[in-house]
Amino acid sequence: MAKQGKQNLIILFVLLLGLVPLLWFKGELITGTDVDFPLYPEDRLVERLSTWYPEIQFGVDRSNNLGSLPFVLVAFLFSRLDISLITVEKLTFIFWFALTGFSMLFLMNRILDDEKNDKWGFYAKLFAILIYMINFYNMFLWVRLQMAVTIMFALPIFIGIMITILDKNRLSRVDVFLMSLIFIVGSSLGIQPPIAYALLLMSVFLVFYYFLFDIVKRDFRVIWSKTKKIFLVATIAVLSGLYWMVPLGNLMLSSGLTDSAAGKEIYNVESLLAWTSTFTSFKNVFRQLGDIIWYDGWSGAAYFPEFIKLDQNSIFTLLSFLLPVAFVLSLAFKDHINKKTLLAIGGVTLISLYFSKGTHPPFEEIFKFAFNKLPGFWVHRAPWQKFGIFATLGLAVLGGIGFARGLGILFEKQKLIKKAHQPFYYLVVFLVISSIYIWVNNLFVFGTMFPSRDSDIGYHGKFDLGYHQTFPDYVFDTGKFLESQKYLFNVMVLPDMNANVYSWGYGGSSDVLNLVSSRGSLFNTYGEGFTLTDDPASIYQGLIEILYNKGNYDLNKIAGFFNIGYILQRNDFRYDFFGDTDSPAFIKDALGHFSIEKERNFGEWDLYKINKDNFYPAVYATTSVVDIKSISAVPLYAINAVNYGETQVFVGDEDYETGSNEQIVITVPPKTDDEEKKMLSDLYWSPGWVLPEANVAPNSIAYPLVRLREKTDLKKYAKDSDDYLDTLLWYTSKKAVELSSYEYLPDYVANNLLDAFVAGHEEIVSRLEDDLLNQNPDFWYSPDIIRKILGYHQRSLFMLSRIDRVPQSTIDYLYEIYDRYVRVNTNRTDTTCLDFCYEVVVERPGNYQLSFVFNDYSLLDQPSDSVILTIRNVHGTNLYSGPLNKIEKNQYFETGEYFVSLDLDEKKNLTDEIPVEEISLTQEDNLLLKVPDLRPTLRTFPVNNIKRFVVEDAQGLDGYDFSFRYNADSGFLGVAVFEEGVDGNYTLRYINGLKGPNELGVGNQGNLLVGSNSELCVYFDVEKCFSEFNAQIKSTPNSKRLHFYVFSYGPVAAGVEMGLESLLLTANATPNLVLESGKPAYSGSAPDIRFYRVNPTKYKVQVTNSNQPFYLILNQTFDSGWKLYKGGSFAGGDLAGTYLDGSVTEFGDVPGGIFETFGLQQIAGGDHYKANYFGNAWYIDPSGYGDTYELTIEFFPQNMFYIGSLVSAGVFVVVSTAVVWRRKRSDKK
Repeated sequence: MAKQGKQNLIILFVLLLGLVPLLWFKGELITGTDVDFPLYPEDRLVERLSTWYPEIQFGVDRSNNLGSLPFVLVAFLFSRLDISLITVEKLTFIFWFALTGFSMLFLMNRILDDEKNDKWGFYAKLFAILIYMINFYNMFLWVRLQMAVTIMFALPIFIGIMITILDKNRLSRVDVFLMSLIFIVGSSLGIQPPIAYALLLMSVFLVFYYFLFDIVKRDFRVIWSKTKKIFLVATIAVLSGLYWMVPLGNLMLSSGLTDSAAGKEIYNVESLLAWTSTFTSFKNVFRQLGDIIWYDGWSGAAYFPEFIKLDQNSIFTLLSFLLPVAFVLSLAFKDHINKKTLLAIGGVTLISLYFSKGTHPPFEEIFKFAFNKLPGFWVHRAPWQKFGIFATLGLAVLGGIGFARGLGILFEKQKLIKKAHQPFYYLVVFLVISSIYIWVNNLFVFGTMFPSRDSDIGYHGKFDLGYHQTFPDYVFDTGKFLESQKYLFNVMVLPDMNANVYSWGYGGSSDVLNLVSSRGSLFNTYGEGFTLTDDPASIYQGLIEILYNKGNYDLNKIAGFFNIGYILQRNDFRYDFFGDTDSPAFIKDALGHFSIEKERNFGEWDLYKINKDNFYPAVYATTSVVDIKSISAVPLYAINAVNYGETQVFVGDEDYETGSNEQIVITVPPKTDDEEKKMLSDLYWSPGWVLPEANVAPNSIAYPLVRLREKTDLKKYAKDSDDYLDTLLWYTSKKAVELSSYEYLPDYVANNLLDAFVAGHEEIVSRLEDDLLNQNPDFWYSPDIIRKILGYHQRSLFMLSRIDRVPQSTIDYLYEIYDRYVRVNTNRTDTTCLDFCYEVVVERPGNYQLSFVFNDYSLLDQPSDSVILTIRNVHGTNLYSGPLNKIEKNQYFETGEYFVSLDLDEKKNLTDEIPVEEISLTQEDNLLLKVPDLRPTLRTFPVNNIKRFVVEDAQGLDGYDFSFRYNADSGFLGVAVFEEGVDGNYTLRYINGLKGPNELGVGNQGNLLVGSNSELCVYFDVEKCFSEFNAQIKSTPNSKRLHFYVFSYGPVAAGVEMGLESLLLTANATPNLVLESGKPAYSGSAPDIRFYRVNPTKYKVQVTNSNQPFYLILNQTFDSGWKLYKGGSFAGGDLAGTYLDGSVTEFGDVPGGIFETFGLQQIAGGDHYKANYFGNAWYIDPSGYGDTYELTIEFFPQNMFYIGSLVSAGVFVVVSTAVVWRRKRSDKK
């Protein structure tokens, strides 16, 4: 058969194999989990052309998204054919899948000489293409790293060009063109840095390998010639990929992700590496069966039961070794093959197979050495998933040659078959081997790798989830409605989610809302690592806390302040996937509590609109500032107190300077000792807005992303600050909770958690000891943080001591650490706070007025001399100590840190004004009868002396202190507290049996703290011994009244008589310290603002009536990449809305040009601050600007993309022109 004829047959073979993706579909779109096919390809393309992604968490730098452009572009081009979306997806899959076959054909053409290899060479190419297109690594890739399929296309071409240069010292213009093309198309290397690292490693090996032969020959002229060619193609590769390399590099540098020293810790690499190396034995990696997910599962259900069943099939096990055998045979053949090239490919393959194994024994030492010593190698936390692509290429090339050459020797050299019959037998044996190989890979060929929600086995069957989706119409209708709104706003997504799962079978990394709408969405990221800052998640958790607890706040006002225009309630969301209880009825009731009305219903999705009178736009100006640097939590009470139109901005930045005389510092007091008695398990479910956390199991694939967030949180604080210790304490304590909560963790995971817990407390106590020793006046840990650490450590110890797998030696060591904490605390007694303590950071010296405000906005107002205030500097010197009402109105503070303590007068005993009644057990209104857990006790033991009193619960309280002395003779005493809600329902909030067996104990109910019962006998009567009881009781914002019950019970037939003394119930309310400076040097209102968005990376602003300094606010996540420029044209489109009493006017988006800011003057570069807990604020002094002027806000990395794109396009055009010109010259000759 003629050479061209064979080539045509191979092309036809590739095209036929390229249709395999059609077998994956079941009449529905394939998406979900890590497959994220766009529902609107054009919108996805536009979105990926921006380095800023505004659709989640107030926006985030997504420069790495540029790496997906080639894949997204192809889907967009097919969508222009006016065909169905599922057809677009099929064509996209076929296109990329077929391209991988053609790229392998290119490589095989470079390796094999058709003149010498004749028949078997033809089949070697067919086998290689079959193996490269259909294999287990591709099964992993198409499900888990689909965008990286562009690398599967680029890699064989890259290797083919490198071998041509290194083996034959040749480089054609076509090769230069192809090198440019693959680094444009293979941009997903930017999404997968470990594969890029492995590519560099393999390139170095190839260069070293081939140069070694030249060095032996002493042919240095050839070495120099090859070096120049390699330099040329490397330059072409970098310039062609500049459009994605430069923005990605900027993202890594600006986010600190290039710090290799901290990289392992930030990404939790070692723990994940141990997990992903669990099944990467030599046996498995040679057979390409190395993905951990195939063997793993969740909640007792395997993720991929079909694979487990196949892997246990003895016939499959035997046949899966065919490819490794063919690979070995190819290296044994000596004739008609370029042995040097085969060994080069074999070397790449063996290196890849070894590193794919990770830390799996045996011979793992080299990998560990590279992991610990080789710069940057630590990025390989899932080695098989990254090195596997190179092993797949090598197995395809050498496996194809092994199969085909074996047939050649069998048919031709051994002359078992007549020459005339050989073509027929070649074909038959090829078809037989191919059929066997396809059966071995049947899970990939027939799409079993994409489970359906209709499955009745495994994880997807158990939880009714799948990849084959038909999206409900109401999803699209909701998206269209949101897109029809002209103004810019965010959508708060409900319910709060710990997983992204819907009742109709969808489960994915991208929420459905982001697939149908470009509006910003605010939701719980549950450790998914969407952003490198937790600020948006903190705000969301604060809003959730208010909503779910029906808090004493104006949710309309607070949501509007954060540019939230709508609240989306997804009634089809599987809120109870992790056992949560925020059902649609619960959400509806909670929203009704805040009078937030439902505006639209789209099937299972409800849209609630935030009142426009409370809405703050994407861009506005203000002259009123609140400085929040010293706040350790989002003080939503502060926002709640802001009147609409005052346009205050909450600014927080280490380098903050207002440029005026105005400064307001609000500090939230640390929690009191009583509050610190909170059960440690509450940490895990804490809704607080400092460190929101998710229900992510430590052995979950998502857990490393949670660890990433932990480390990025810690990097935000100076290591010698309270904030750092507080954050480290949170994450350290959480390890004890996770050890206790997940009893089936693998040993290595449990050991990692325990090691992290011990290491965390070792660091904390060492820092406290160093601080105490050095008495550093600049960084001086507060007494409050020490007391807090003591409480958390003690409760963690109690929790760990009950876990069998925790060694006693570790418990003993932790007790030693506790003793060290006690010594530190003892030596700090001189700084102990009184009733409340605060930390204040003053940035600028000056006179400040102190006041204290409760959460319900009332001022602390007690009789003179009854409130004692103490102000102390970091040296321990008292600046003031005396009555609050005697301090000078304006107290002078130097720059620095101060500790303020407040001692209130004796609290009023509420029981003095409340009748305490004694009731009978059978009394109809006795709430004890309504507790199921109490019924066995009530039937078994006589219950006497039931004393009851009722308290009208008040808003703005932190809780109640409840204490008394009691004597119950030979019996026991119990306490129960019920909350009567405003809805008329009763909830058991606290119950405790104090002595003897805990028959009554249903533990700690709700958000309450366990009482303590020290056996301190006070002998008022020689015949009676009294014990003390005290507890802190907390109610929810839904509370109307609290019903207190104290009773005795015991085995005595006649019942137990109880003596009760010193009954004390006091209300707690924590005042917030407000430190306010003098008025600003200027007066008047903020300027008027007109603005519109050009694209997600650029805003145009027109300022009028500007005659004084002000702050310009952009409600997008703070990023140093946002720059402000003076100048730029202002077009203005359709009116979108007016806000803030008409001072701000927004217009619809108006597209604009690129590079507009290159000729403009950047302003306020040194006065760029974080605002409103998440956004951007620029302090602008308009002197000399005039009454009206234009400003441009731009995300600068977008310009890097523009410049890189021009360079990449220019290089591609030049090399393409060179190829065409050369071809035309050849045609003329």
